[in-house]
Amino acid sequence: MRTHIESLLKLQEIDLSIRDLNEKKTAAPIRVNLLTEKKNDIEQELDALNNNLQDAQRHKIDTEDELAIETEHLNKSQQKLMGIKTNREYQALQKEIEDIKVANKVREDEILKLVETIENLQQTIAQKRLAAEQIENELNAEQKILDSILAELDGQIQKLEADRNNCLPNIRKDLLARYNLLKDKRNGMVIATVNNPACTGCNINLPPQLFNELLKGNKLHTCPSCQRILYHPPIEKPSDAEQK
Repeated sequence: MRTHIESLLKLQEIDLSIRDLNEKKTAAPIRVNLLTEKKNDIEQELDALNNNLQDAQRHKIDTEDELAIETEHLNKSQQKLMGIKTNREYQALQKEIEDIKVANKVREDEILKLVETIENLQQTIAQKRLAAEQIENELNAEQKILDSILAELDGQIQKLEADRNNCLPNIRKDLLARYNLLKDKRNGMVIATVNNPACTGCNINLPPQLFNELLKGNKLHTCPSCQRILYHPPIEKPSDAEQK
């Protein structure tokens, strides 16, 4: 029976190694994922900044058009003012001219603010694009490293899976079924070695009778607490010289 359990123990070692490598595969892309998220965030910021820039540029053009129209209107009103004969008409037109001048001053101030806003947005966009390029370069470099790591891990997993397939024919079907049943429930640790006289799976001391039966190695024994299959390495008998 000890030989059968040792075959199961070897299978367990292979499965635990495969699980460890798969966990490394899962953890490996963390740096790439972080850079990808950072790149996406900057791209979203760039989209928002470009939208703001387009809005500011459109607003500037519209305001400049309004200023041009009202400036032309102002010039015509000033020319018309020279031909006014009545005082009432003169005062009315004079007020209209002053109102246009005040409105145009507001437009000119708005245009200056928009020019400043556009320049700031353009500068910020340039900085964000440079940051995006730097992250893109980092991401490409990290992706190459990741591809190399994953390829190496996949190679190790394939080798272990081949070892696993070679190991399976040496295991009794009933023991393999029991192993598969417990594997997920016990986090991959189905076979628990015994450290005199405790189960290393749950650290519970075994009853003396069970421990003595286990030392014989001729039957399958399980831990009364965690139900793992118990294994105790064979005890080497002292040589004649050591006995003397």
